[in-house]
Amino acid sequence: MKTNHKLSILQLALTAAFGAVLAVHRNSQPSGFAMFLVGLIAAVILFFAGAAVQRMRDKLQLKPAEPDKLGFAMLVLSGFVFLIAAVLFMLQSDVSTGIRIVTAVFCAFCGVSTLLRLSMRDRGKNAAVCSLVPIFFISFYLLMFYRSNGDNPYLHQFGYEVAVLLLTLLGIYAATAGRFEKARPLFRSISCSVALCVLAQEMFSLLLMTRTIFTIPGFALGTAVMLVAYGLLLCYGMFFPTVQEVFAEEEADEEDESECESETEAE
Repeated sequence: MKTNHKLSILQLALTAAFGAVLAVHRNSQPSGFAMFLVGLIAAVILFFAGAAVQRMRDKLQLKPAEPDKLGFAMLVLSGFVFLIAAVLFMLQSDVSTGIRIVTAVFCAFCGVSTLLRLSMRDRGKNAAVCSLVPIFFISFYLLMFYRSNGDNPYLHQFGYEVAVLLLTLLGIYAATAGRFEKARPLFRSISCSVALCVLAQEMFSLLLMTRTIFTIPGFALGTAVMLVAYGLLLCYGMFFPTVQEVFAEEEADEEDESECESETEAE
């Protein structure tokens, strides 16, 4: 097994373990301050753990792993899970018909765009554009979810899920940003680690507190399945980070054009 993959598996195992601990702590119904304190401690530990893993990669001078069968399997699974979530959103009964249709269509678009990345072997400008769709979707879903709970004065009843969506958005952004701007591997490593931790926490919490979480307005089975799809994308970003694909191509095109112009002037 490649050293890069071993480090990613170690990082993933650590995030899952912390997610389980947070879920058990949440199930014990602690005070708001205790929940914040434990979450802050977990975030600090994951911050340093993610930084340590990335520094180890830098010290060993490991290049980003190229997508292989494992990576393409993650993309396929994520795409199909998004499509399943779209069907479940369509069947959701506690939201208006318009929002239900828009959410389902947007989620299905995420599934299609993720599968299209596979057909392009996740390379090039088109694949980079397709990777942006999940960012827009979770931003939209976060707004809709908060709007569904806007009249609830008790933030602790739905605040945990808002935090999960926010950190997932941050993780997906960090995993995708390397395609469009200067690579920030440390930021990506830490953000993906924290986002996967809260997603693992949410999945374990669903097993321990199913009735409680599904009574939150706007949170349904489709949301849980959608979060699984995002978790697969974050795992893909952790195992197979992409770096400046679009800008690298544009710079190469500009260099070719400048060379052609200089040759023409010389003639």
